[in-house]
Amino acid sequence: MKNYFILSLLLLVNMSFSQYENVDKKIDEMPDSYEVSTSSITEFINSNFNSQEDKIRAAFYWTASTISYDVENMLNQPPNQTPEDKINRTLKSKKGVCMHYAQIFYDIMNKLNVETVLVDGYTKDTNGKIATLSHVWCASKINNEWFLFDPTWGSGYVNDLKFTKKINNIFFKAKPISFIDRHMPFDYLWQLSNKPINNQEFYESKKEATDQTINFDFNKEINNLKNLSEKEQIQQRIDRIQKSGIKNRLITEKLEFEKKRITYFNQKKDFNKLEDIIANFNELNKKYSEYIKFKNKQFTPNVSDEELKSKIQIPYDMLINCLKNVNDLKDINRENLSAINDLKRAMNSMKVDYESNLKFVNEYLLKSEVERQKMFFKRAGVRN
Repeated sequence: MKNYFILSLLLLVNMSFSQYENVDKKIDEMPDSYEVSTSSITEFINSNFNSQEDKIRAAFYWTASTISYDVENMLNQPPNQTPEDKINRTLKSKKGVCMHYAQIFYDIMNKLNVETVLVDGYTKDTNGKIATLSHVWCASKINNEWFLFDPTWGSGYVNDLKFTKKINNIFFKAKPISFIDRHMPFDYLWQLSNKPINNQEFYESKKEATDQTINFDFNKEINNLKNLSEKEQIQQRIDRIQKSGIKNRLITEKLEFEKKRITYFNQKKDFNKLEDIIANFNELNKKYSEYIKFKNKQFTPNVSDEELKSKIQIPYDMLINCLKNVNDLKDINRENLSAINDLKRAMNSMKVDYESNLKFVNEYLLKSEVERQKMFFKRAGVRN
């Protein structure tokens, strides 16, 4: 009876994918000249297939059938690869690891106008053993429903450090409930479940949260992402990762990576603030120099009292504002800390001179014309 059930299941799987035989065959005939970029691959797909379903199949089949898993370099990948790096090196060598498969598929799908995102997490084998390397796959929204794709696992398998190419359609357009058997996203948002499991429950092979009171509207949360800044998205991701429990090294590494990204955004924000501070600092120095030149000419030619007062008041207010802003900087790289401290000291020293001149102008404006001129004679030996 058990063997009959397995045989029936295999027959159903084969029948369900027989509709793609013509798509797969056409992709096998793709000229090499198209395989130089995801744009040209997309062009070939659009030129040869009409339905969205066939185009999606073509994108998956090309990725899974063309790229071979790079066993030799799976632990020796260059750091900080950009999406362009991943795509270019993969198209050139036709080899890669999960991030390369996923990036290629993601790029083609979005060029086909199918909303697709990259999902990272960790996996386990059929015996429940947790993998030692993290993994990347894709989620796509098709006709308002989310499906999951793993072009890496769909391309074949590795055994005794040898890659065997064999298309596995289980990982094509899979329902989220079936994917959670072996794929656990770091961010439970991408379980695409209203009752997402935590990491402990994944270890226990649960498919839904033990706590049935959980009602997580993942569609609403995904839609809300569009209204958040990148930093806000990262912070929410951190919160969800922590809420799901830190169960292994891979989760810890992912959490630390996301926290570093928050630090980077804070530093970038403060760096932009620092650029504004320096620009204002240079401007106030220019205005102060103009004031000093005017003072050395004994405030001639004559201007109104209001204009005279503004010549020192404006740069002074700018200096106070710069000091406040530089003191508000929190996320500063160590290499910039010394320069910023020097800037603070310079501003505080200048503040003394500015206040002295502001006091002089205030006193000057309270006096008669004759007394005003006498003030310059009294300070003839002291030039600011």
